Amino acid sequence: CIRDSSRPTITSSDIVDVVSLLKSHQLAKGNKVKSFEYEIGSYLSVDFVKCTDSGTSAIIIALLSLKGLSPKQEVLLPTYVCESVLFAIKFVGLKPIFYDHRQNWTPNTNSIRNKLSDDTLAIIVVHTMGVAFQDVLLLKDLRVFIIEDCCQSFGLNIGNQAAGTIGDIGILSFNATKCLTTGEGGAIICNNNGIIEKIEEIICGHNS
Repeated sequence: CIRDSSRPTITSSDIVDVVSLLKSHQLAKGNKVKSFEYEIGSYLSVDFVKCTDSGTSAIIIALLSLKGLSPKQEVLLPTYVCESVLFAIKFVGLKPIFYDHRQNWTPNTNSIRNKLSDDTLAIIVVHTMGVAFQDVLLLKDLRVFIIEDCCQSFGLNIGNQAAGTIGDIGILSFNATKCLTTGEGGAIICNNNGIIEKIEEIICGHNS
């Protein structure tokens, strides 16, 4: 049955680790989270990894960081995408503009180019169900921010680069049905120092 096929694998050592974490009283932050961030960064060859409570939160923070760098107000997203992406765009006060995707669920670059305007802040591209969008590099010539949604494609490679590290920001989800799960949670990955500074400002401001 489909429900059984998406059931996460939980080993006895996973259970021991969770019990140990509960005993440490460090449920949201701490050495385990820092270690997890380090392991993700090392595995994906990315400089900055910040864990969040969900993939949706990761998208919201990413969009806020870009909004702080540019007055442009439109975000392009595919017609076939998790509703959380649309929610995040509206939540931060940006205008969603839909573009078409191909039959293999990857973005249609011609449709993206046709939807661009002087108000385009960013393009969200989705590596859907482990299917790589191979043309991320081509979009970088458009001079707008590129967000890679890798919530369904952790560890996917495009050429010699990990998905999520080619655009300006990558988004990960660790929901129970994702490739790599912690039950809940997400992460932002980034190699752009200017964007990293904005992300840290947002997170520090939220935690203060």
